[in-house]
Amino acid sequence: MKSSENKAKDVECVTKEFGIQDRFLALNHLMPTVGNFLTLILAKGIQEKLEFTQAEIKKFEIIKKTVSGNENSFGWKIQKKGVKITFSSAEFELLKTKVSELDKTSKITPELLSLCLMIREG
Repeated sequence: MKSSENKAKDVECVTKEFGIQDRFLALNHLMPTVGNFLTLILAKGIQEKLEFTQAEIKKFEIIKKTVSGNENSFGWKIQKKGVKITFSSAEFELLKTKVSELDKTSKITPELLSLCLMIREG
């Protein structure tokens, strides 16, 4: 019988590079708000990977600001390179499903386009 460590190594993973804006957009537009247990467990795992650490908030100088009356906007110092984030294949499939739902309902905005293309192309 395999140990849980060996089982973890057998799980297929997908690694993608996410910039600051990609992470904010994914957190705000691709996370399901309702679903079955499996969907929400996968979403929680994705959210934990996309969220910013205190060190990142300080490093990238992420600040909350008001833009066009929206009090939940954020600003940051320009980041030239994204952060590589590894998702399980099930987590990445959930992201792809959310992108597909946005596409089918014509809700992909110009702001979301590059993120959606990156995820769709897997």
